[in-house]
Amino acid sequence: MVRPTLPTANRIQWPKPFNCNPKSVPESLRIQQCLSRLNSFCCSKQIFQIHAQILVSALHYDCRAVNKIIQFCCANPNGNTINLVHHARLIISHTQNLHVSSWNHPIRAYATSKCGLEREALRVFVGMRCEGVIPNEHTFPFVFKACASFLGFREGQQIHGEVVKYGLYSNVYVQNTLIHLYGSCKKVIYASKVFDEMSYRTVVSWNSIISAYVESSRFFDSIEVFVKMMDCGFEPDETTMVIVLSVCAELCNLSLGKWVHSQVIEKGMIVNCQLGTALVDMYGKCGALGYARLVFDRMVHRNVWTWSAMILGFAQNGFAKDALELFTEMKHYSVEPNYVTFLGVLCACSHAGLVEDGERFFS
Repeated sequence: MVRPTLPTANRIQWPKPFNCNPKSVPESLRIQQCLSRLNSFCCSKQIFQIHAQILVSALHYDCRAVNKIIQFCCANPNGNTINLVHHARLIISHTQNLHVSSWNHPIRAYATSKCGLEREALRVFVGMRCEGVIPNEHTFPFVFKACASFLGFREGQQIHGEVVKYGLYSNVYVQNTLIHLYGSCKKVIYASKVFDEMSYRTVVSWNSIISAYVESSRFFDSIEVFVKMMDCGFEPDETTMVIVLSVCAELCNLSLGKWVHSQVIEKGMIVNCQLGTALVDMYGKCGALGYARLVFDRMVHRNVWTWSAMILGFAQNGFAKDALELFTEMKHYSVEPNYVTFLGVLCACSHAGLVEDGERFFS
């Protein structure tokens, strides 16, 4: 019987440990070593290893080292790295006297994760308050963003009270996200009250209140606010134009849509994917397919929403053949269709009586 050869200790490449002997390395140097090594680590396995070395080096009581680990764990939250955010939260629960910035990292990570874990941001916030840590102006914007993601109007109102309590209500970033929260929850009266009480506004403030009116289907009011914005000397940006173009599409107001497009050209705005898609959608819904196709063909970058807007525009205006041809072309570009794409294809097949083609596309 042949026994497998096991690796011996001298063959295993162990990670180089810190010199943990306080007599040989001063504490300040050990902390500096730790922080420098953190800057060179990037994957989750390496972060776990460096955290383990922080523990065995007795540096877990140093807030700088712990905060750096938490910051790394929460740097790029997504479906693949969300476990790192959970790990950061675990570190926080076992560490005392952390600065508010350490708590802000997982709050921001959960609020922007788009993994359905936005409510966890509120749980971290509640845990922070239970520990007696006072939130700052960087805490509340992400807490409000988390509330907006799941339409947490009541939770947002309670946290609004916390903002007033800690004297941060006049902070423009906090107010902007508060307007966004109320707008997302279709509470436009609350949103407009916050907007009216602002002593200082930015373009983001105007975009937030215009979007709040759009969310509540108060399209004419949103146009009035847009006009007021320009009367007050604020220059609209690409986001403003995207919001206003969506209003033009909903109202089927081609003349206003053309004027907005002329402003985009006059101001030298870059027609990025989002703005280009909004133009295609507006022209398509207004029946100006020639303009829609012109914008579509001139776009450098397109995503599935751009293709879907053009396909749906053709389909809704009776150009079934063009819609199906564009759908075939879209697949050649390896763009995965979404529900709007299939809605356009179904609409095209229905208008043209193409039952067999419809079955073929959906099989």
